[in-house]
Amino acid sequence: NQACYRRPRGMISGLFSRMLAPLPHRLSNTRIDARARETMASLPSYRFTAFMTFVGVIATVFTVATVFPWLMVSPLSLVLSIGGVGGSTQSMTSYVILTVLSIIILLTIIKMRQNAWIVVYDAAHEEEKWYRAGAENWNMRQRVASCFAFGACHVVNIFYPFVTCLALCLVGAVFMAVYLAEYRRSGDVYRATMASTKMHARYNIYAFMLILVVFVAFVVSSVLL
Repeated sequence: NQACYRRPRGMISGLFSRMLAPLPHRLSNTRIDARARETMASLPSYRFTAFMTFVGVIATVFTVATVFPWLMVSPLSLVLSIGGVGGSTQSMTSYVILTVLSIIILLTIIKMRQNAWIVVYDAAHEEEKWYRAGAENWNMRQRVASCFAFGACHVVNIFYPFVTCLALCLVGAVFMAVYLAEYRRSGDVYRATMASTKMHARYNIYAFMLILVVFVAFVVSSVLL
């Protein structure tokens, strides 16, 4: 009885949606509810896979950035450069914006407590329905296009260097592989989507942990120096 899922059609999100192959017929607009939690509990933990994927992203970013340092430019730094803001002023502006956003996110997580984990899984599930659902019926070109669109959509995060968006295309490929592997086992789109959702959420948790560590290190170094 759930409503059918429809991909985002906004001005920016719609651009990425149009890059994707069709969804399964009458795909339900599922949520992270009791059924979803029960289904994910029956799936592998994906902790090791998510951790190794995260490590692979870090290694890829550093390797590519060494060869193509200009890819370390982010949307924010690019805009500031075009606006004539450079050098130490640009760095300070980026740090101030990042610090403010980090404090807001941290306070939000503290306020939400256990519900914060639900938000992490909900966000991952929305992206999995968006970019992976129906991949069992797509050809290789369509699957590659989905992985590219998934990585490219992260450019809306103004702090992500462009090299990170490229690395996230590979992350999308890992999520796609998890989805397809579970679909081959069960023949069930719902279970396959929940499998990639669980993997996606695990990966995001590792990413958030790194961001938190970097933020704390930045604050401590700022106080000491």
